[in-house]
Amino acid sequence: MKITRKKLKRTAIVSSIAAVSVLIFAIFFYGFSPDFDYFLIVAFTVGVGPVSLASIIHKRWKNKIEKAVPEFLRDLATSIRTGMPIQAWWHT
Repeated sequence: MKITRKKLKRTAIVSSIAAVSVLIFAIFFYGFSPDFDYFLIVAFTVGVGPVSLASIIHKRWKNKIEKAVPEFLRDLATSIRTGMPIQAWWHT
């Protein structure tokens, strides 16, 4: 799946806002409680998790394309050598 830079930025902004809101919630309701540590971890996970997942998905998509390019170019070169015009090959 293709994830554009615009989607990645949007994901980062939304996850940052969510992380800050979880942190503010934790400060107001669990300020000096031992449970505050758990909310710090949740806020960090909410802030970093979606962006990391989107980046991983994008890198996998990009690697699949990079692995397919040599085969595509080899097929294209073979068809050109045999005399098939590029336009005919492109539409098959």
